[in-house]
Amino acid sequence: MRIACMAHCSRVHTPFASSGKSPPLPSDALKKPLEPSFVKMQRLSRGSNSGGEEEAMTKWIRVSAFKSKETDVSAAAFWSVLRDWGALMAWAGADLFEGTAPAPVIGCDLRKGHSVDVLPCTREIRMKTDGRIPELFEETLLYADPEARFIYYNIEGVGQGGMRNYLATTTVDEIAKNRCRVTCSSRFDVPEGGPADELKAFLEDVYERSVIHGMTKVALQKKLAG
Repeated sequence: MRIACMAHCSRVHTPFASSGKSPPLPSDALKKPLEPSFVKMQRLSRGSNSGGEEEAMTKWIRVSAFKSKETDVSAAAFWSVLRDWGALMAWAGADLFEGTAPAPVIGCDLRKGHSVDVLPCTREIRMKTDGRIPELFEETLLYADPEARFIYYNIEGVGQGGMRNYLATTTVDEIAKNRCRVTCSSRFDVPEGGPADELKAFLEDVYERSVIHGMTKVALQKKLAG
């Protein structure tokens, strides 16, 4: 599945995470977790035709997706898995879910020349598709704060149902020695009439079962392995 966003930032050299002061977030809405909401907005494109008439309005649905759960692993252990940007198959591969995967992910590699130690860092995700979703899409980690345990990232292009302008955050908050809260939130745009409800539900399923539960399982496996 491919979701859209347009964002860019200069490369930041990090010791597996970025350092220094956090750059301004691309949207005030990302300064705190986004609550699920649908707000219909409309943008009026004014034409330049000879008659000076207005062109038809383009209407958009502004959509938020949100999932926050506590999990039985330390914040540090979860953060380590989250920041290993190229290791998505360990927690999101379709074969891990016995036919019930939130997303049909069949492969993932970092873009040639990219490294988790240098941001932005892009992972190229391959999907098993029936033609309704793209075979390849890219998620770019734009910023990571290891002290606050906060990341934001985007997906470029136009995805299923006309989704675009996808920008997401993930935070990891310590609750106890071996317990933390993981919060995933995002915003994106869908043309009016597009499958906003379905896309929102899909993303929240991915956040819960792949990101939160999947990464927790990997973190616990690493702990047992020593």
